[in-house]
Amino acid sequence: MAPMAFLQHLRRARLQQVAAIVLSVLTASQALARRPDRWYRMGDDPAQGTSAGLVADSGNGNTYDSIGTVGQGNLQDLEPFGAPAYVSISGNRPVAADTTNNWAIRFNGFDDLTETGDYLLGANLNIPEESAAAVSGGEPYTGITDRGYQLWFQPLSLPATGAAWILDDGEEYEFRIDSTGVIIAETRDASVTTSATAAAGAWTHVAQVRPSGNAGGSLFWVNGIAVASQTGEQRSSTTGLVIGSNAQPDGAGGTTVPGGPGNTAFFDGLVDEIDMFVLGGAFGEFDYTKDNGYFTDVFLPTQNPAYSYVDVTGPLGTADGHNDKTWVEGDINFDGSRNQADIDAFVAGWRSTNADSLVGAGPGVGDYVTLGKGDLDLDGDTDIDDFVQLRFAFAGVAVTMPTAAQLAGAVPEPSTCALMLAGGVSAWVRRRRR
Repeated sequence: MAPMAFLQHLRRARLQQVAAIVLSVLTASQALARRPDRWYRMGDDPAQGTSAGLVADSGNGNTYDSIGTVGQGNLQDLEPFGAPAYVSISGNRPVAADTTNNWAIRFNGFDDLTETGDYLLGANLNIPEESAAAVSGGEPYTGITDRGYQLWFQPLSLPATGAAWILDDGEEYEFRIDSTGVIIAETRDASVTTSATAAAGAWTHVAQVRPSGNAGGSLFWVNGIAVASQTGEQRSSTTGLVIGSNAQPDGAGGTTVPGGPGNTAFFDGLVDEIDMFVLGGAFGEFDYTKDNGYFTDVFLPTQNPAYSYVDVTGPLGTADGHNDKTWVEGDINFDGSRNQADIDAFVAGWRSTNADSLVGAGPGVGDYVTLGKGDLDLDGDTDIDDFVQLRFAFAGVAVTMPTAAQLAGAVPEPSTCALMLAGGVSAWVRRRRR
């Protein structure tokens, strides 16, 4: 290819790249957040009739799903086995500011004398369009395959050997802890050992999300930090959702939970606030800054009073156990506003990445640490995509933006050409908006 033709080809390719970034920025700014499918409050539903020490299969029976309508088939309650019991956590809530959260469920692991373990069993979510809520509950999930969950758990003891499961959704999405507290994430039959640990007696937040088809991966965060990214392929499953142990197919379209003396798969500890949700179509896309409960409920409120915890209106118009305050786009230093300090943080974080801290073969994924270094698209690094988003976020804000030449001069990539194109396209869009 002749030199001039090559330059024209490069310019065209870069323009296409930047145009794609612009489209993604505009689309993301209009996107809705997750759509709750079920919410297991583990005793805090007003209709539950909870009292301290009450075994979960006493009183009103099953552990209630607090999202849905009675009689419509879209409430996926959990049936207790063994003796999981409600315990008061009003003096030790996962989110101290959430004063509506006063109960959790205690699982006692496996009792070798009675050869029974504690767990809860219900219908899986797995692939939403195949879930009970869609098939028999009338939920409009046709074509919906993206989904996720998040919860809080607190080990009271760690398994002596092997691993203890906290949640297993259909044998397809699950996680467990080993004898040292290390958290192991699993999608389908592929498990990855993360760098994250859970300590006995301390609350830990976990989120596992398939946000955007196969290419979007199956992403895993612990206390808001991205630790695993696996591929996003899915499989159908008739195995149920199990809380507190490992779900396995029974060979007849149902679920079995392995038992027997010495079984360590049963969890010993507390589980609270299980939030399961669907994504895609009319329900919107996953947005870490709005949908990751650790980021919204714990991290943000500790950064600035502007983000203090308030829970009045969730995605369905009522309180949902998560902070209503949302992150200000472009607030890289989390002080509640866009200012020069955010630009300085972006420059300091230019070309940073968290790739070395992730396990699994999935796509890049960010968190509040990478976001604090300028990773505005939350793919785990700070690069030209984020530079474009930075310019959009700060349109009309009195700051001194870094020039393309300054950023390009710091490292060999991305090229000055690409950065200049990014600046030019965003300036053009701003003019078009006037």
